[in-house]
Amino acid sequence: MSKLTLEPREAVDKVAQWVEEEQPLINEVIRFAGDWGGWAHNQFATWLQRNLRDTTGRVDPLDVITEVGQVWTGQAAVPVFQRRPGEHVERADLVFNVEEDIGERAPALIVMQLRCETATTAWTDYHAALSTDVALLHRVDPALLPDPASRGRVVMALGIGRYYTDHDVAPGFTLRFAGGNPLVAVQWWSGTGIH
Repeated sequence: MSKLTLEPREAVDKVAQWVEEEQPLINEVIRFAGDWGGWAHNQFATWLQRNLRDTTGRVDPLDVITEVGQVWTGQAAVPVFQRRPGEHVERADLVFNVEEDIGERAPALIVMQLRCETATTAWTDYHAALSTDVALLHRVDPALLPDPASRGRVVMALGIGRYYTDHDVAPGFTLRFAGGNPLVAVQWWSGTGIH
């Protein structure tokens, strides 16, 4: 069975659409002091499953894994991120288009870190966390794809939080608005993940 995939150029739009459709629930979740990122990773993946499904009625699974430390490449389980001595295994929030055999025009593998701001998070801490995500994405393991030249790899850091006129955008990020009442800021950064 073929699997549903996500094109890199769609990713930010889909996050913004998810925020708009689920905003009443997100408004409730964002008020809590705890980290709502894990919830968001799985809720967004579930929403995409419904949103990307074709109209023929096929129930194809979305080609995504969440909270993942390693990916099976067909030959071995490869860590998503290169490890440094003594460091714990870092996990990717979402990895899309994992399957090797998803057709001739397979989209790039996407490694996404999705940061969710809480009402109690200081703005400077939120920016620092987004910068930490970008630094982590620069450490995607080169062996994650057997042949990156043929398919490509895209890394993305996204931040979701309420928009405040007196708060600036994180350095290197682009701003996209979503929802309303209150307005939500989706900040995003993207790169190839090959260094």
